[in-house]
Amino acid sequence: MVSLRENRVSLAKVGTKKPRHGSPLGNHLWHCLCLLSAAMEPTGRTVYLGELQCFLCGHLVGSLEVDRKPLPPFGIWHPADGTPPSRIADWRSLRCNRCGGALYIESIEALVRDDDELHREAPRRGRPPRWLVEERRRAREAAESRL
Repeated sequence: MVSLRENRVSLAKVGTKKPRHGSPLGNHLWHCLCLLSAAMEPTGRTVYLGELQCFLCGHLVGSLEVDRKPLPPFGIWHPADGTPPSRIADWRSLRCNRCGGALYIESIEALVRDDDELHREAPRRGRPPRWLVEERRRAREAAESRL
């Protein structure tokens, strides 16, 4: 096994750019780091979840889900009382359920949501295959004959 000292390849160099061709260990480490970074990339969309608390009583009122930082006034409101989430235009107009106090954002978490919308197949472009054209024609004729 070849050590890093023998090849004089540091991990800092390996991570920033591809090493020269003659260094087998450097090439291997660079390849492993590239695969590792590709595997760690999140799939889906990043959303930010901010917890809303009351200024007066400190009660956790709910959370706000948005897609960018700093948090815009609009987003998806997730009440803490278990009612279904809903879209809101301005979270700053919301009030505490207990005392009616104003709300502030206590903490913000970044989450990766894996949506079904991202996995939907996009319609294929171009002319449809012959078997699909025939199938559609037969279905259309069957529907017309029932009328």
